[in-house]
Amino acid sequence: MRVFVPVAEPLPAVLLDSNVYRGFSDARFDALLAAELSRGVARYCEPFVISEFLAHLADPADHDYGSCRRAVVRTHRRCNVGAGGECGILRDSESRLAEFVTGKGLEKHDAYTEGVVAPLFADIALTPFDQPLTPMEPHLRAIAEQLAKVEAGFAEDIRRLKAQVDAVLVGETGEERKATMLRARKMHESPVTRRTFAEIIIINLRWDQRIAYNIGWIMRGRPLWLVTDDRDFARAAKAAGHEGCVRKLAAYERWLGIGA
Repeated sequence: MRVFVPVAEPLPAVLLDSNVYRGFSDARFDALLAAELSRGVARYCEPFVISEFLAHLADPADHDYGSCRRAVVRTHRRCNVGAGGECGILRDSESRLAEFVTGKGLEKHDAYTEGVVAPLFADIALTPFDQPLTPMEPHLRAIAEQLAKVEAGFAEDIRRLKAQVDAVLVGETGEERKATMLRARKMHESPVTRRTFAEIIIINLRWDQRIAYNIGWIMRGRPLWLVTDDRDFARAAKAAGHEGCVRKLAAYERWLGIGA
């Protein structure tokens, strides 16, 4: 008689989004980290999330300075190699995408993550909260300036796309515009087309495109989960067939056996 032995699903590798790190109370974060260590969850952080925190630390007068500095400490406690278990900083998604397409990653991106972002992040995390970050400010300003340039590029892309849409619709009456939109909806009725479109949306959510690229990946044999309270991620992941890879914080806490 053949005996079937159920195989346990591998535990996930988990990324926390920036809104999660910044919104924690100390007690809630401590409980989550203890539960992750107990369950054997692999804990990773996204270099673009770290860069977002660091950009806000370039100016002590920044409205988000305090929450981002606390978030850096929490991220380091959760993901530094001394924390125990499997953890660390991922390679940035643009480098991994390049490797996926061409077989070779972006060496400058990887070197920047390893040589600039990771050590700066660690230095700040280990600096007492009541001490200024003056020695790190030149690097922090450089990161903030780079992020501002990228955001300006996104804004220009949006303006260009709007101009292209306006050019298509120019001269059409109200009824003609309705007919154009109806044709577009019919064109995208196919589930395959909608799924492809949703996958494109996943990688084009402004800054979140870098983070969203991780949805659906396998990390060292573990499914990679993203924990976020941003509903756009959940909607796009569901449409692309990766619904189980995006969890709200409260749902993730219940899965860990903590929280309400």
